Amino acid sequence: MSRGSTGDGVEELQFALTICYGMDTGGTDGIYGAKTEAAVRSLQSATGQTADGIYGPNTRNVVEWRWYRYPNGAKCERL
Repeated sequence: MSRGSTGDGVEELQFALTICYGMDTGGTDGIYGAKTEAAVRSLQSATGQTADGIYGPNTRNVVEWRWYRYPNGAKCERL
C-alpha cells in the first residue's frame, strides 16, 4: 500500500500505527494520505528499513497488528 491507497487494509494499518506506535496518521479513515505515509516512514526508520513510506513486505514483517483494549491502554503484538 502507498499514498492514494484506500480501504479496510489502510484503516487497519492506521489503527496499528496509532494505537501501537502512538503515531499521527491523520485519523483512521482508510485513506493512505500524507500523514499515514509519514507515519510509515517513521516506523521504517525506527526499524532500520529504507524509509520510502510504502507499506510492503519488509514493513509488514515488523508491524505489530494485534491489539487489545484495556482500561488503561492497549496491548500490541505481532501476529
